[in-house]
Amino acid sequence: MEGGSNETLGRLAGPLDACSAGRNWTPRQSGDAAAYAIGLVVRRTLGERLVEHGIDAFALNSWFTRQSDAFRTTAFTTMDEAARETAFATLVDHEVSAEAMERDGAIIGGYVSALMIIERIDRGLGM
Repeated sequence: MEGGSNETLGRLAGPLDACSAGRNWTPRQSGDAAAYAIGLVVRRTLGERLVEHGIDAFALNSWFTRQSDAFRTTAFTTMDEAARETAFATLVDHEVSAEAMERDGAIIGGYVSALMIIERIDRGLGM
């Protein structure tokens, strides 16, 4: 993210605080709104990086929607590592080459994590 995550959080804080106060959000609602906003920013920013590296972000989106509900809502929270790795293994040599996964695994993981945050908030599960 341009300027780093602290700068991004700083830019989002004012509008999120104003919304929270204006709508009388609970602390959980405020936290979820912040997580959702960050998820959207990360998805866009990392999606652009993926494209720059020759990786199809739309293919990752399609792959994500084909995963189990458990993966889409718990992959980076409570899902055990073996189950998470099994799901990610289905990406390799399909949506993403083994070389791209090796080279850009952190970006891919960050992008998928943003998708999971957005999915959780959309479903009302919170963070």
